[in-house]
Amino acid sequence: MSDPCVICGCKESPFGSGDGEYTRCVHCGVLRTRYSYNAEMYGEAYAKNYLLYAESTTNTPLQLFRVGLVSRWLHRGDKILDVGCCVGEFLGFAEKYYSCVGFEPNKKAIAKRRCKAKIHSTMNGMILPSKCITMFDVLEHIEKPREFLKLLFTYLSPGGIFVITTPDVQAVGDKGLKTWKHYKPKEHLFLYSELSLETLVQSVGLQILHWGREESDIRPDNPNGDIMTCVARRPSL
Repeated sequence: MSDPCVICGCKESPFGSGDGEYTRCVHCGVLRTRYSYNAEMYGEAYAKNYLLYAESTTNTPLQLFRVGLVSRWLHRGDKILDVGCCVGEFLGFAEKYYSCVGFEPNKKAIAKRRCKAKIHSTMNGMILPSKCITMFDVLEHIEKPREFLKLLFTYLSPGGIFVITTPDVQAVGDKGLKTWKHYKPKEHLFLYSELSLETLVQSVGLQILHWGREESDIRPDNPNGDIMTCVARRPSL
């Protein structure tokens, strides 16, 4: 008997290709890899790849969009915690308007050189709470997503917002999955559908405010709206 889906609790069935890399939940549509998280994959080479992206012409409109998005629910000076801040590309833009803190376990990611915000490599000692938590291109790398979001929920002030971007596996058909740029079984531990992301976000007590595909139009080589953005709020007391 298959293990239950860690997102919705449904029993999983093998992904149709039978390649053994992912299993697909028959209810929520999430794909789960057979691999475990490997911190060694996220070293200096990984950070340098992100640095090249941060220095590309795509970076400025992308980060301006992200700052504009969070500004719909924030006031100037509000605190933002950017989880998985990597080389600090978002923080460098957001800290002009908000009080920013970053979390990045990859000590080779050099975010400290690219922004003034304080960067933590562990969650111990971070000042609470934050009015906004952002996770851009991070959730797909998390091995225990529900437990991680539950932890971050405690770092979010009542009425605060949570912003997630992640690839949408439903944007590509089964035949095109293996050639999709986000098909990385050893790196992307989960590939979410809209239903599975909605289920996960709501299961930790967050209320969804916004769904969007805007980043797919900004970032290159992301066809069919395959990057989804979810903004959710922690209920006020």
